[in-house]
Amino acid sequence: MPVFAMTLVGLVLLPFVLVFVVVACALAYVFGAFLVALRIMRAMLPVDSVAKRVGVLAVGLVAAFLLGLLPVLGWLITLVLLVFGFGAATVVMMRRWTGDSSRIAATEAAG
Repeated sequence: MPVFAMTLVGLVLLPFVLVFVVVACALAYVFGAFLVALRIMRAMLPVDSVAKRVGVLAVGLVAAFLLGLLPVLGWLITLVLLVFGFGAATVVMMRRWTGDSSRIAATEAAG
């Protein structure tokens, strides 16, 4: 009987879990592409306005998409961006949940 109940609960929750996983992976990809592009752009010029950040996001997403199309290394680059995006998002969430705002401000200022 417990297996049946877990199966019914699992069947009901499965669509929500799948939507969550798809959204989380999409956000991690965007976050990873943005952070890599931001790091590269900040090495060349200051990114000090919202318009420049949006431009960096657009360039980063286009570059990540084009690099993902490479025949042999594309999937590996996409995987690295996903892992980097998940890791960066986890660090940000943990810092916000623990209330360590001084480290958040220092990280954002250092950039």
